[in-house]
Amino acid sequence: MKYLPQKQSPYWWTGNIRYFIYFVREIAGIILGLTTFVMLASVIIMLFFIKNGFYPLINFLEYCIYIFLGASIIHTVTWLYAMPRIMPFTLSKTGQKIVYLILLTIWIGISWLAMVTLFAPRSYA
Repeated sequence: MKYLPQKQSPYWWTGNIRYFIYFVREIAGIILGLTTFVMLASVIIMLFFIKNGFYPLINFLEYCIYIFLGASIIHTVTWLYAMPRIMPFTLSKTGQKIVYLILLTIWIGISWLAMVTLFAPRSYA
């Protein structure tokens, strides 16, 4: 008896957590690209086409920045989670977790330094 091939469900990636995390990272990358395009287009519109009264567009950009930050955090954390698994040498599960925590700590530290540097109060004395 000849069996017909089964058609794969469009939600096959939801059955395994690794595939799910991969798809979430890819979707976050698409969201990053789209929000970057929308923010750049909005800034170009503000600079060249609107002479005054662009406060509603600034509020829209604020929401775009929140979406951008959320997607970039998801993308970065999932990428750092995948890094120890794709190294050119093998690590144990404990070693992979230690490398992930080290990478995450470095990323948080660099982000904190950037925030302090960019948004620290300045004195012009």
